[in-house]
Amino acid sequence: MIIFKDVTKTFQEDFWKKKKFALENLSFSLEENKVTGFLGRNGAGKTTSIKILLDLIKPTSGSVEFSKALGKNLSQVKSQIGYLPERPYFYPNLTGKEFVGYLLSLNDKKLKNYQSRFNDLAQTLKIDHAIDRKIRGYSKGMLQRIGFISSVIHDPRLIIMDEPLSGLDPIGRKELKEAIIREKNAGKTIFFSSHIVPDLEEISDNILLIDQGKKIKDSPLEDFYSEVTTEVEFIVNALPEKYSDKFFQNGDHYRGKFDINLKQEVLKEIVDKNIEVVSVNPIRPKLEEISYGDYL
Repeated sequence: MIIFKDVTKTFQEDFWKKKKFALENLSFSLEENKVTGFLGRNGAGKTTSIKILLDLIKPTSGSVEFSKALGKNLSQVKSQIGYLPERPYFYPNLTGKEFVGYLLSLNDKKLKNYQSRFNDLAQTLKIDHAIDRKIRGYSKGMLQRIGFISSVIHDPRLIIMDEPLSGLDPIGRKELKEAIIREKNAGKTIFFSSHIVPDLEEISDNILLIDQGKKIKDSPLEDFYSEVTTEVEFIVNALPEKYSDKFFQNGDHYRGKFDINLKQEVLKEIVDKNIEVVSVNPIRPKLEEISYGDYL
């Protein structure tokens, strides 16, 4: 969908100081119909990357290439992008519905043509009760919800969000994550940054991790765990005698943890004894618990 190619961005505070690198030869691509989580500590270069991607600022060197599926020129491409900045501005004297309608009009579209989609999004995000109220009375969570609706109401193919889950309570994060997954299931490509690593792990297909403007890792989420997953958990409906000391009863089932290299051996024993396997799951550490956590 997008190729970020050898992008470098430097800033110079004044003539006498050396240039500072916000990004240094950063390259990555966004896979179509995937959710890509953008990770990195404060100052890593995430917001700068997003602004360059959106053509809000220019790179010092390098380029951003867009798929033809987004359009033949930059104007068409931008009409296919939905963007939610980290600190959006809301007109306080407009209602939520008027605000969304105003932003739609900037894209040469009318809310009445998108009324069904607007109602559906408002209900999904539990803000339908407040769409006719002035924005000045909205809470932080309500602002984040109406901001998300504004960024996706025009049915864009690419959705870009900078810290969309920031400041939301657990229920608000859950609702917004569900809305993001719905957009993905509708065929959208989603790129978003977040400091809430467990939330990002929950909904991302791919992870892009950067530090000091340089790429540390860019791969499917599973690849982050492949080198560190060393154990596997079996859940079965009866106790395997050979490994009875390795299993413990948990409700109606038995759980046992084994070195991942013993997975096939244990599985064969269980199957040979006609014991029903409820599940076999690798025990994965969280991103903060593995070496990449040093960059978060």
